[in-house]
Amino acid sequence: MLIISNEYNIVRANTAFASDEGITVSIVPRYGVPGAVPLYRLYNPGVRSHLWKIDSDEFNVLSQNGWTPEGQLGNALGVNGYVFP
Repeated sequence: MLIISNEYNIVRANTAFASDEGITVSIVPRYGVPGAVPLYRLYNPGVRSHLWKIDSDEFNVLSQNGWTPEGQLGNALGVNGYVFP
């Protein structure tokens, strides 16, 4: 996904990253792939950090406690894509 790869490039350029761990997950952009579950993305301005979760209960609790849902256009609120657990 372009947004995630852009963030990755910005972090690499502006921090003291020593190495690249490679691809850790593949994201399916839209609903409808059998077995895939939503990947929720949240942002907390207080700690200036992003968080990704696949648990909807955790997503709901966090989104009511300082974390802002950040989903991709075309997906439900907070959903960034779909992954295989």
